[in-house]
Amino acid sequence: MKIGHRRIRFIWGASKVLDARWRLGLVGFYEHVKGHPSSGLAFSIRGLLSLFLLLAVLAYVCGATVLYFWLDRRPHNFVTYSDTLLLPLRMEQIREKRGRGYIEEGIDDLKAQRWSRAEMKLRVGLSRYPQDTRARLHLAQFYQLAQRRSASLKLLRDGLELAKDYPGRRYLDFYFMSVRQGEEHEHIVAACELSRVRWPQLAATEKDWLLQQQFIALLALNQADTVALLLNEAAITPQNREMRVLALLNQQQV
Repeated sequence: MKIGHRRIRFIWGASKVLDARWRLGLVGFYEHVKGHPSSGLAFSIRGLLSLFLLLAVLAYVCGATVLYFWLDRRPHNFVTYSDTLLLPLRMEQIREKRGRGYIEEGIDDLKAQRWSRAEMKLRVGLSRYPQDTRARLHLAQFYQLAQRRSASLKLLRDGLELAKDYPGRRYLDFYFMSVRQGEEHEHIVAACELSRVRWPQLAATEKDWLLQQQFIALLALNQADTVALLLNEAAITPQNREMRVLALLNQQQV
């Protein structure tokens, strides 16, 4: 190939392949016509590829840095710089961390009584980090105050299925109270059974409390026989003795 009177060559290597005056291992001038030391121009394909690779890496690092500082401008940011550098490998983790950030902002907005912003941020946060039972409880309480009972119950019920850790008595107390308002006691039974099965490492006091809640719900459903069967397998405690008496009275009434 020629440009004007200059011969153009593309080679894989550089000085080891062609004797020329090389610039950064990319471009070299050599003597193609005798007496004209710059009559030939050579390009190193390997050098050009190395340059393009270096520029791509620099561009990626710059992009990751810009992304990190863009995310870090928010008041609650859990995404680290290493997360942005490893973006293709940590997409799901970054999604969850951004969800946690929205949840914290939503809780701050609730405390500041910015209701619409709080609801929006909590919903966005839960869409990205659905296992956060604390956020679910805050949003469910807001829905109850806004007379949106069905939305509140669904939020809490789904949270039990998605939670990785035991949600705690405060969460369940509010859920059970909401369920009792609609006399849907079967949901309490299901929640208690689910909690004992999914988190068998619970403290004995917590297991006893769940069992008591289940007994109360079963009695409300007129299932005293089921309560009596469960009590036969349960530990003997003052609370369970009281439940046995209530179950016997319920059976007699039926």
